[in-house]
Amino acid sequence: MRLRRWEWAHERSTEGRPVSRAASARVKPGQWPVLDLTEADWPDIRQLFAEVFGTTLTPAMQAWKYGGGRGVGMGVRDGTGTLVAHYGGGYRPLAANGVVCTAIQMQDVMVSPTARDVLARFGPFGRLTRAFIQNRVGAQQGVPFGFGFPSGRHLKLGNRLDMYRALEPVWAFRWSAADPVQALAAEARLQPLDWGSATDLAALDALASSHATLQADMLMPVRDAAWWRHRYANHPHHVHAVCWVYLPDSPDPVAAVVVRQFDPDQDWELMDWLVAKPTAHGLLLPALLRWAAQEGVPGLALWASHATVAQWPDAALAAVHKSHACEMAVTHDVVLSQSVAHWAGRVWVTGGDTDFR
Repeated sequence: MRLRRWEWAHERSTEGRPVSRAASARVKPGQWPVLDLTEADWPDIRQLFAEVFGTTLTPAMQAWKYGGGRGVGMGVRDGTGTLVAHYGGGYRPLAANGVVCTAIQMQDVMVSPTARDVLARFGPFGRLTRAFIQNRVGAQQGVPFGFGFPSGRHLKLGNRLDMYRALEPVWAFRWSAADPVQALAAEARLQPLDWGSATDLAALDALASSHATLQADMLMPVRDAAWWRHRYANHPHHVHAVCWVYLPDSPDPVAAVVVRQFDPDQDWELMDWLVAKPTAHGLLLPALLRWAAQEGVPGLALWASHATVAQWPDAALAAVHKSHACEMAVTHDVVLSQSVAHWAGRVWVTGGDTDFR
C-alpha cells in the first residue's frame, strides 16, 4: 500500500533535532488531535494513570512533578473527550565541562489499552511523542534535548520510530548488610542534615559545587541544595534520610548521602550522594551498611550508571549483586555539543534522577 506523502515524511535538522511534517495540526483522517494539557486536565491524567499502571498518581505527587511550572504535558482525547494518551516532561538542568543547559525529563508517558493503533507510527504514542518533541524540545524552546528512563517496551518503540536514542545503561546494585565490606573505613560517622539550617544548606551547596568539579567531564543532572530539598525533603510520599558523612579528624563533612527508607524488613535504597574529594567514595558504602545492620535492615540497593561507582574501592564492588535495570535515553543525536556515542561511560546518574523511584 502506498502511503500519502505526509504520512511518511520525516526529516532531521543539522542540529540533530527531529523535525516532522506529521505534526498535530495535520493528522491522518479519523485520528484525534494532540492537545496541550493544563492543570484543569490533571484529574483526567490521574484517571488514565490508574488505568494504565494500576497504581495511583496522587494530587500531591502530581503537583510535586508538574506544579509551579516544573513540568508540562500533552495528550490525546478520543471522540468522546476521554483522555487516552499522555506525555509529560519535567524541566531539569544538566551539566558537563562547565556548561549547563535545561533539558526536559520524559515522565508519565502512557496510552490507554483501549486506544487503537497504539504501536503504529501514527498511532497515539507515535504522534504524541513526535508532537511533544517538536513542540516542547529544541533550540527554539530553549530546551536542547529530552531524556528519560523509559521501559524496555517504550525504548524499543521509540527506537523503531526514530525518536529515542539509548544513551547509557542503568544498573541495579545490591549489598547485604551482613557483608564484610561494612568493616572498611569504620571511622566514618553519619549525622542528619538539618533542612531548617541556613548553614547546612550553604554547606550542601558548597559540597555540590565540589562534587560537580570532580565530575566535570561527566554528563550529570545538576544536584544542588535546592534540587535535593525538592527531590528528597519535599517528596510527598517517600521517606528519605539525608546525612552528612564525617571523619573524626575533620570538622567539615567529606560527603552527603540520601537513603530512601522502607519498612525494617526491606532493603533501603541509596538514592544519591555528593563528595568533596575522590577518597570520600570509599566511606559511603561501609558507613551505610553498618547503619543498616544496626537497624536490622537486610541490605542496601542502588540504581546507577557505571560511572557513579567507578571510583569506589574494589572491595565494595566485589561483594555486589548487579543486574541491568533500564536504559537512560535521549531524544537527540547531539547532547551538549557532543554525539551520543561520546557520552558512553561518561553519564553520572542515580535512582534519584528518575521521577519514579
